[in-house]
Amino acid sequence: MNYPTSRPSRRKHLPGNVYGSLTLVERVEGDGEPRAVFRCICGTVKELQLNNVTGGVTVDCANRANHPDPRRKVEVGYGGAHQRVRGRRGSASQHTCRCGNQAGHWAYTHADYDQAADETGKEAGRPYSMNPAFYVPLCRPCHVRWDRARARQSGSVISLAHRALWMATTDEPCP
Repeated sequence: MNYPTSRPSRRKHLPGNVYGSLTLVERVEGDGEPRAVFRCICGTVKELQLNNVTGGVTVDCANRANHPDPRRKVEVGYGGAHQRVRGRRGSASQHTCRCGNQAGHWAYTHADYDQAADETGKEAGRPYSMNPAFYVPLCRPCHVRWDRARARQSGSVISLAHRALWMATTDEPCP
């Protein structure tokens, strides 16, 4: 039998090896965790921890201009729209409802002609707007009256009749 006369390299990760969209350029010697310089398919050269790349934890150079974050959604959704309102205008409890009580909710006015609705999930079918200007701070009783008045109307956007119903329902004080 012919056995090899020289011993193979003990290093498995050699320059030129490809890991996802990263190519190993050179290993970096040092204390601690092994590191290496990698070139991404987008052209970025970056020093990364070797174990993270070879283990599949790091799959690209994380340059978000070239590799968008896969965890980010394109559509924000019902909850995300309300988070945007809170982020821009603060908590509803920092505001006063039309009736004079402390507000507790951000209520969508249904005045946006470009409104959206989630197709799945617990908020499926509930309309929302991506524009925080279409939300008003309301206390719970006023919010319930607002939504009930809206449900009695037909069509997908707010009507003059709905606005009149809102004005009529705010005259009575909240409990």
